[in-house]
Amino acid sequence: MSDFQGDLLLKNTLDGGDIELTDDDLFVSDQGFDTAIYLSLFGGNELDNGSDSTKPKTWWGNLTETDNPERKIISHTQFIITGLPATPANLNKLKEAIKADLQWMVNELIIDTLNITVTIATKSRVNIIIEGIKNKKKIFGTKFEQNWLAKLG
Repeated sequence: MSDFQGDLLLKNTLDGGDIELTDDDLFVSDQGFDTAIYLSLFGGNELDNGSDSTKPKTWWGNLTETDNPERKIISHTQFIITGLPATPANLNKLKEAIKADLQWMVNELIIDTLNITVTIATKSRVNIIIEGIKNKKKIFGTKFEQNWLAKLG
């Protein structure tokens, strides 16, 4: 019998995501929302802009999700970070992409409101802070410092 509850904890790292292990080499579980948020933002195919999920650029898992289109992972955030340069003008596009990727949390009544802050940390890194509000109380807060992979010009 296992005490494992929740999802496998997937942590953001400087070169992508990684799982976390305990000192006894056991998987760490995520009983919050960090893994779900990370996969929503960065779990799709980076070449998929979300315009047509039947195209071969969609994430393979979307091909099995035929009953509920809202459950398809598009990762607009990942597409913006890999496709547009890190400029102040693109921060609003990034914020809208994050909002679109996490809209399922509002639709599923997990939260009422998302608070999203994005700032450029360096010329190739962006800070993303996300808070979920339910009944006027913060139920989660998570922060990612992410490589902005697209180059200027």
